Amino acid sequence: NITSKCKVVSDKTYEETIVFKDVGTEGTKVEASYKQNNKSEKSLVGAFSFNNELVNICLSPTIPLYDEKKTPSANLDLVVQYPKEIFWGVNLAYSVEEAKKKEYPDYKVRVQTVGDEFTAGLSIDGKGGETSGTFNYFQKVDDDYKYSAAFTLDTAGSPSVVVAGERKVDSDTTAKGKFTVCTPKSSDEQHLRVGLSLKQKLSSHAVGTVGADINATSLLGGKIGPDHSVGFEVSME
Repeated sequence: NITSKCKVVSDKTYEETIVFKDVGTEGTKVEASYKQNNKSEKSLVGAFSFNNELVNICLSPTIPLYDEKKTPSANLDLVVQYPKEIFWGVNLAYSVEEAKKKEYPDYKVRVQTVGDEFTAGLSIDGKGGETSGTFNYFQKVDDDYKYSAAFTLDTAGSPSVVVAGERKVDSDTTAKGKFTVCTPKSSDEQHLRVGLSLKQKLSSHAVGTVGADINATSLLGGKIGPDHSVGFEVSME
């Protein structure tokens, strides 16, 4: 089972990905991606994963291209279900650059409970010597509508809120929206963002998605945060 996709965004972001599923045994997946960010920095990204009802593990290495200042890095993600419907997970991030500086690796510890129509969880993140906690909630209202919310507070006392929703318009069309509020201690860094996307089934083997990331702060007269961006993606299966 092989899937390939290409993603191009107006801010010069570019991504090509190929995915191989059930490699060797059921539940395994291998991904290989070539990525370019909005600074024209290029990299190769891999992902090797395995999952079943009790265990989910993923190793994802990243290798920078054409830039000697950038160093390879890797992420390891492990999730175990015990007892039923209670999930415990840990994430470790490692980079050659941080290892040379003798810094501790980034980490994430989380616990999550899953019901028939909802999911709730709490996670603690450690990065660069700072710690933050996040509570998130997801609710499926019916087969056509679902929403989620997340609240984050870090050691610097900078809360943020993200609210998102998804609506299935018909069997071939899905609309999504996201609203983000970030309130750091410095008022110069406070910002609002709105994300919108529309996913359309183009044929039995192709799906197209168009999306926009809107800097709502700038629309209200502010001058902070990344500019607006739009993108289009076609996935072939």
